[in-house]
Amino acid sequence: MKTPAGRSIVSSLAHTRDRLLPAWHRRARAITVRILAYQTLPHPPMTTTPAIRSIPAAAAVLRRIILRPLAFFAFVIGSISAQTANTGTIEGRVQNEVTGRFLGNSRVMVKGSDLRVLTDESGSYRITDVPSGPIVLEVFYTGLDPQEISLSVPAGKTVTQDVSLTNQALYGASSKGGVVKLDPFTVDAAKVTDQASIAINEQRFAPNIKNIVAVGDVSEQPDGNIGEFLKFMPGVAVAGGGSVPANIYIRGFPPNTTTFTVDGATIASTGFGAPDRTVQTSNQTPGTGMSRLEVTKVPTPATAADTMAGSVNMVTRTAFEANRASFVYQVNLAGVL
Repeated sequence: MKTPAGRSIVSSLAHTRDRLLPAWHRRARAITVRILAYQTLPHPPMTTTPAIRSIPAAAAVLRRIILRPLAFFAFVIGSISAQTANTGTIEGRVQNEVTGRFLGNSRVMVKGSDLRVLTDESGSYRITDVPSGPIVLEVFYTGLDPQEISLSVPAGKTVTQDVSLTNQALYGASSKGGVVKLDPFTVDAAKVTDQASIAINEQRFAPNIKNIVAVGDVSEQPDGNIGEFLKFMPGVAVAGGGSVPANIYIRGFPPNTTTFTVDGATIASTGFGAPDRTVQTSNQTPGTGMSRLEVTKVPTPATAADTMAGSVNMVTRTAFEANRASFVYQVNLAGVL
């Protein structure tokens, strides 16, 4: 229903329309006049939420706002604590019983469950949320005999379990005192077998496609050139002056599209007067102290996107790979005799 104020405005606008506008335009303007008259109608009063007028009501609101979330978090924390109280942790290191090297990328798992981890470069592992009670630990490494260990995990505690792996077919059975009985025909091949096992195991558990070659004997080369090892890898070609490998071609790309790294750090300099970033394997890459070479053609999202052909990573030896000290030396008598 229209109010008196609304009716007076409509009458005034209609009188103005009859005097000024022609007859053919009055019907079109009538719609606009009705819309303007409708907008001038008073709106009903807006309702507001009644204010809290008493202290007990305010306390009830605070209880709903504060206490309920606190109760929920207390329930969640209690559930986590109860779960932790029924589980334990297993940690330790895995090493080669013959060579004493700690084995990285060894697979350690709890038998009959989905709990499994890979050891890091120092051979260390840690498995959390292990159900308390007796369990069987399975340890696997390429080239060595898998081992199953039975142990008991107390609730809320950490159990340390070190594992030593061997290959009885190559090295013979080990005694309880830790002395390994070696077969005579496998003594000379022990070092080669160990390095080959490391390379195969690294390739097996790599997150991407890479080729790995053990270069423990690179120091025995007269010039220590890593190109002598890279030229036998698939998809890799070497070239240089004379018979000395110098430039590396991966998948047919030129040498300046290949990235060289040492333990993941890019080689910064390519020499004086070099027009590009081509790395010379004959005089710019360290040949001694290398453990293995990794050629990656399919990078992962975590690696830098600064190469088209691929990357060559030279992994150096580290003291954390073995449990005892060793000293390696070489004497070159070329030109003396």
